[in-house]
Amino acid sequence: MTNLNQTSIITNSIYDNLLSKKVALVLGNDDKTSTNSVDTNSKGLISSSIAFKLTGPDLKRVIKVPPGVDKVWKVDKNKPGYYSSSIYGTQDITNWPLYIQNGYLFMILSNHQNNRTDLAGENIPRHSLTDTTGNFARTPDEKFSYVCIQKMPDRMSDYNRNYISISSPKREKEQVHTYTTFGREVSRKCGPGNQNICGSCCIYNSSFEYDSIKGTTSDIGDLYGCFETKCYKCIELANKLGMEYVFRAFGSTGATGDKCLSCDSETSTECGPCACSIDLTSKSYYSDILDDNDISSSVSSKQNAKFEKVNQEEHSGSIASAWIDLSGYTEEERRISVAYKDISDLYAPILGSPEEEATIRINTVVDSSGNRMLQGFSFPENHGKGYLTAQINSTIWNNMFPSINANKITIEIIPIGGFLSNLDKIFNCGMLISKVITRKDIESTETIQDTFNQWSIQEIFDENGMNVFSNYTDAQSRNFLLDPVIEATKTGVLSFQQNDLPADDSTFTPPTENVKFSNTTFNDRVKKSEVSKTASNKVVIEIETPKPRNYVVGDKITIGSGTYTITSLTLPETDALTTIVPTQSIVHHIEKASINTNINPSLQQSWRFQVYFGSKG
Repeated sequence: MTNLNQTSIITNSIYDNLLSKKVALVLGNDDKTSTNSVDTNSKGLISSSIAFKLTGPDLKRVIKVPPGVDKVWKVDKNKPGYYSSSIYGTQDITNWPLYIQNGYLFMILSNHQNNRTDLAGENIPRHSLTDTTGNFARTPDEKFSYVCIQKMPDRMSDYNRNYISISSPKREKEQVHTYTTFGREVSRKCGPGNQNICGSCCIYNSSFEYDSIKGTTSDIGDLYGCFETKCYKCIELANKLGMEYVFRAFGSTGATGDKCLSCDSETSTECGPCACSIDLTSKSYYSDILDDNDISSSVSSKQNAKFEKVNQEEHSGSIASAWIDLSGYTEEERRISVAYKDISDLYAPILGSPEEEATIRINTVVDSSGNRMLQGFSFPENHGKGYLTAQINSTIWNNMFPSINANKITIEIIPIGGFLSNLDKIFNCGMLISKVITRKDIESTETIQDTFNQWSIQEIFDENGMNVFSNYTDAQSRNFLLDPVIEATKTGVLSFQQNDLPADDSTFTPPTENVKFSNTTFNDRVKKSEVSKTASNKVVIEIETPKPRNYVVGDKITIGSGTYTITSLTLPETDALTTIVPTQSIVHHIEKASINTNINPSLQQSWRFQVYFGSKG
């Protein structure tokens, strides 16, 4: 195989990194233009208003579609050269093999019945791609060879023609077993009400390990260690280590002892209440999904596990196609040698060491002089499997066709593991953050703001340096208001009217006795204000300030021509009741936005935010 694109390492690293960092999409209200710069990123920390945790489905590994390519397979589209002449090589409008139809992703293995690179592109698609078994297939007119390699992810609409979302059954296995909350996971695994039961937590290796200190090796399923803790802590520990666990409550029947052995007593054969090993190698990751009756057969993860099984077991190292360039050759030069002219069935001679042999028929026609001459190669009758390398046996080929150079032939091999697990290596790929926010989502934060002019991707922390989403699963959603909120009365106003409210974007400073500096004046800002819903003589103000503790109840502040007395100050809090500190956040990306929730308030509006990290193709 040639021309692998080594973007997969970067893409997977970004994907795993952002998922583990538990980042959020943040909407902000700024008085300046937002761009990706040091100054704007710093200012974006306090102009941030509301945060929406990104979940697993919001992060997508995608293939970048080349400019001019329509990724949707269309019948009777008259555009010669539009479909692939080769799976690999340069990826552009003249050579693109990936197409979507009816929610499935197909790979075009050949677009010419004779596999001629000098004629590729002359055929116009006349039929839909209908075979979704994952096996090699052909269109009814025998002009296109293809294979279905993936069910497009659930809820993945055709909203953007620039990307193709790619699946990974290994990752999907993790996602389908990800609970929406840690509490639900614990309740199901420990049993309702048993979360705090104490016992022995047996942790087992999920991969082969080498202990460089002891100089020993451990197989998959071998005991890593025994820990005495509560059931929910055992699950939490296993999750963080990426290992498997067995929890044995103290007093469990069948245990050889309630307590874990001391570290000096534990050996590979003496494991106390734990089994010294458990069976973790009986099934493949795709079999786990296929055999899981809790996963519907209609969801993409189940169907993609089916495709992965076919890829791994049937297509790994198969020959996708053999191509030949006959441009410039005369009829005489294309004639079969005398030694082979009477052999009716000729097959391409292949050099390789497969598990199963591929057979590719050589197509011939009769020339104007009545002699058989080379016309090309047929689609493989048997694609074989297990080829690491494959090329034409030039010695035998030259005996067949002395005038046609063997280097005019290209044999395309399907990567070991098949197409599905190698898409990110074959094509230019990257990581796409794509998040939809609705008006209802914004309202759920209880913000009074209705306009937002920036959006960003951030890690958000509290006063202790803890990520505010640290105890949330990848599948779990959570929204936060990030702004401090002041409630205040106004001198001379007994009942607020609209003209009594401080104007949006007006600035103010904290009382001088609350500020440590003599030469620096704080310039805090009103983001939005409204009459309090609990008292008509009070105003609620969401403010922008890097130092919300510069304000305390009883302070008088001047905004415009009005004097306001603070009656309460509410700082943004986590579920653990710790204070969120926006200035400790990390801004990974920031852009301009234009959102006004007051426009068409009767409609359920939504906004999509996207940012792509990776190869530009």
